[in-house]
Amino acid sequence: MQPQGNPCLRNRGRFSYTRLTGWFPATGSIRLRITYTDRSGVLRSLLAACAEHNWAVLNLSTDERVDGNDFAHLLGDDHRTQQLVTVTLTTAGPGVAGAPGRLAATTGVVEVDRIGDDTE
Repeated sequence: MQPQGNPCLRNRGRFSYTRLTGWFPATGSIRLRITYTDRSGVLRSLLAACAEHNWAVLNLSTDERVDGNDFAHLLGDDHRTQQLVTVTLTTAGPGVAGAPGRLAATTGVVEVDRIGDDTE
């Protein structure tokens, strides 16, 4: 006899995640390396942009901290003393192929590179 009701509540409190996957649209993921100015709220803005576009953050890791000299060709001489942070962000959701351009438009972002062979 098959239990009735919400599939998440079946099996005496155990969740049925395989059933839940059918409720979400099929989307790909994208892995990005993002460099931005440190201590200016950029990471918060990047995460807010992901939430605004309904992109799930699957992974976020800090790669390195560098000074502005490495990006002087992009930042100009006025920013040579700024500390920069590079993170790797993996995100998924509807329209995620547009993530590099949308996240690059965030104030304080210096560079966005797509890495890996994640599907779209």
